[in-house]
Amino acid sequence: PNALLFRNAVADAPDEFKPSRWLDVSMHKELDRYVTPFSVGRRNCVGQQLALAELYTLIPLLVADFEWQVVQSPTPKLFLTNKPDGLLLRAVKHRDPQ
Repeated sequence: PNALLFRNAVADAPDEFKPSRWLDVSMHKELDRYVTPFSVGRRNCVGQQLALAELYTLIPLLVADFEWQVVQSPTPKLFLTNKPDGLLLRAVKHRDPQ
């Protein structure tokens, strides 16, 4: 499935690391249809369900068990997504009620 990204018809110089190709907003729809991190269909990634189950289990536990404090505020950085560059969080475990 990711072999689609390595065709010259999709991107010029597909074997080169060129993050700039994702910065052209006019190409987003064209390139996004080729990005399938878990693939699709019956033969998709065997680890997809495990990865999603871990996310659905881990995130609520982290939110419920810890208080999150911002130590360093981020500066927005646009790459493939809006990345909070420089964000630093501190997790403080909630005290058990006595």
